[in-house]
Amino acid sequence: SGMTVSHTFNQAGTYNVTFTASNGNGKATDSRNCQVTVEDPCDAAEITSMNASTMTPDTRTSINFSANVRGSDPKEYHWDFGDGTMAMAASGSHTYSEPGTYTVKLTVTNCGGTVERTMTITVVPYEAAICREIE
Repeated sequence: SGMTVSHTFNQAGTYNVTFTASNGNGKATDSRNCQVTVEDPCDAAEITSMNASTMTPDTRTSINFSANVRGSDPKEYHWDFGDGTMAMAASGSHTYSEPGTYTVKLTVTNCGGTVERTMTITVVPYEAAICREIE
């Protein structure tokens, strides 16, 4: 109670708030209602780690990529594998067809903005273990 007050809502949601004023002796009273919408605060996305199942695959080895990301949901993920191939999921797998050094970039977007992180993958040519595997 009082001329000005404050209140903290513990959960997101829509609340009806009523303000009531009365004169000193209580003979006259007036009320007004308003609706207050409370939203969860946004925690910006943060990529805490970015992982590959192998950092030096050959041209026949599938690499599994994953990341640990903190922050408010929903998050949008965009993997750029550095060879023109992309994925739009929290994790993915990819096989490089050509040897070389590739920069893999993960971009994560949420209500707090966009963050990026990169890693380097070195792909070597496939070598058959024994002669019968040679094509």
